[in-house]
Amino acid sequence: MRQVSLGIGAAILVIDLATKWFVKTYYLSVSYPILDGFFEIQYVENTGIAFGFLDSLESEWKAPMLGSLAVLAAVMVIYYIWITPQRERSSLVALGLILGGVMGNFIDRLLHTFVIDFIRIHWRELMAWPTFNVADSAITSGVILFFVLNILEAFKSKSAVGERRNL
Repeated sequence: MRQVSLGIGAAILVIDLATKWFVKTYYLSVSYPILDGFFEIQYVENTGIAFGFLDSLESEWKAPMLGSLAVLAAVMVIYYIWITPQRERSSLVALGLILGGVMGNFIDRLLHTFVIDFIRIHWRELMAWPTFNVADSAITSGVILFFVLNILEAFKSKSAVGERRNL
């Protein structure tokens, strides 16, 4: 099952890099509506982290620091993949999603010193979610899945302890 986790990570990495290449090649200076007033492709160079946080920070250390954080995150995820029991398939899937996303954004930082974002979801021009990419989606989905699974497991364990006390 660990191989499946790494395979998911590799698939996310390939899909992320391919979509970023496609958008950079064909949509660099064009905003392309998919669902008018709601969803569009828009090329953005994000020098910050999630949702553009730290984007305005000017420092020669920013790119190396963010790259180092990505390496640390990847090492931690690989470690968790290694120690997670094989029977916890859903957790391994979540970790694969996270790993693929972290590596996709890390490779962007190595190649460009920024991350290419291109998915823009908004409602007309009144509300907009920060522009993101496939890697961001995979990281977010993986983290949510991982936490939900762990919360459910904690409730299940607490319930089992309560049942033993009632015996």
